[in-house]
This record gives sequence, structure tokens and C-alpha cells, in this order.
Amino acid sequence: MLLIATPRMRDADFSRAVILVIHADARSTMGLILNRPTEKTLVHLFPELRGTQPGTAPIYLGGLVAQGARGLVRPSVTIPRDTRQVLTVFGGVRVVSDAEALARLAAGGALPDTFRVYAGYVGWSAEQLRAELQAGYWTVAAATDASVFDPQPETLWQRLTARQH
Repeated sequence: MLLIATPRMRDADFSRAVILVIHADARSTMGLILNRPTEKTLVHLFPELRGTQPGTAPIYLGGLVAQGARGLVRPSVTIPRDTRQVLTVFGGVRVVSDAEALARLAAGGALPDTFRVYAGYVGWSAEQLRAELQAGYWTVAAATDASVFDPQPETLWQRLTARQH
């Protein structure tokens, strides 16, 4: 599912954010902000990509909890067989947290329409997110391939918000 910040959201870190929930259980929820590409490119993480098209792809700010990089991968991308830390989010969209696999995917030429890398993540306790939903800070929508790999992530929030009204 997607969490879409409402105009009530006053926290600058989450204002106009579109978040893909990648894990949720009775205790906590974890997600990636989809619509915050940074100025940094994949070359920053994978210097061997210098001079290649995949090396120019942006790194996205997944959230303020700065623990490693994660990649979102479309079903059409083959993940290396020995990859650890792969989780199916919905349909065939998977999140990869294995740094070696991310490097191999990037070097293999995976492009932003099929593979994106996120630095950090966001997270809530179950009670915290429930309270924010009840306060009207978020609306919930179904996640789709099109929203996760949107070619214009900078305007994703505006377009998703307009569809809800």
C-alpha cells in the first residue's frame, strides 16, 4: 500500500511524501519515500558505473533512518540467485537489501524504470502510525507498478492527491 501525506501533515520530512509500505506487522511499519530523488547518482554508491547510463540514475531518499541502501525491483528484472535479503512487497515488486546484489543489478544495466536505489527508510511503531492515520495525516491507496516506478516522481504526490478528490 501507499501512504500519501495529506495537507494536514506539517512535518517537513513527510510533507507531500508518497511512501511505499515495504513491511508491516503487529509491532511496526517500514516504508520508502518514493518521490524524493536526490542530486546523488548511483556512481556515488557504485564508482565502477562511472561513464555508464545506469551510473547517472538518481539515488532516492528513502527516509531519515539511515541504515543502508535498498533497491526496488520490477518483476522483469532478474535478481542474482545468491541474493539474500529479498522481500516481495506486492505483485512481483521486490525490495532488495543485499548490497552486493544491488551493485550487480546496477552494473548489469538495470535502469530507473525497472530498478531504483533508496538511501534510508521510514518507520513507525504500530501505535504511532495508527494515531497519524486517525489524525488525518495520511491517506491510504493501493500501490501499483506505475506509482512505484513513476517516470516523474517529483510530481507524484500532486497527481495522486488530485485523483483522490
